[in-house]
Amino acid sequence: MRSAINIGFFILLTAVACTQQPAKRVVEEIKQNAEVRRITPPPEDAASYQLSHAEPRQWLEDYRFGKFFQERAEFFVIQNPKSKIFDIPVSKIILYYLDEVHCQSRFMLTENAANKLIVQYGKFSITPLDANNKTTLEKESILINDNGQKKINPALTRYELLWKLPGKFIRLRVDQDNPYEPYVYSEHVPNYHQLFRELELATL
Repeated sequence: MRSAINIGFFILLTAVACTQQPAKRVVEEIKQNAEVRRITPPPEDAASYQLSHAEPRQWLEDYRFGKFFQERAEFFVIQNPKSKIFDIPVSKIILYYLDEVHCQSRFMLTENAANKLIVQYGKFSITPLDANNKTTLEKESILINDNGQKKINPALTRYELLWKLPGKFIRLRVDQDNPYEPYVYSEHVPNYHQLFRELELATL
């Protein structure tokens, strides 16, 4: 009787060992796969994100936010990049591709780039974003003289600046009431909004 019990106990141990071993291998395989899947660090050079007509680069695959409008629109989001544009740190970058063509880049800046853009690109148009800023524009100058330099009137707190350059439009949206995205710099092809609208209508 004792011999039969011992044999039964041995069979039970063997069965447990056989069922546990594959589970261990599976865990090890999962760990190995997790180690292989590494996210490619995004480039630090802001020029890598500025407007181009190239197809999405391979490293962007790790940053795809999604595809929309029957996969004709594709967005990529890079959070907390180690990048600067106009020597200003960037907190987030969003790249917009329509039919695999890079049509818009948006940079969430950590400080206002208005004065630097004015120096670099010169003449611009301005749109107030609320009634208070519209009134300020009607009563005060857009630019003030600060030690011989033209700077945006600090009384303006919510507005958008626009530069129309050959091949692209540049915008700076300033909204100091927005705690999350107070300064948004963007570059897009001149007909971006028309292209997006046509794509949207085509996929309804």
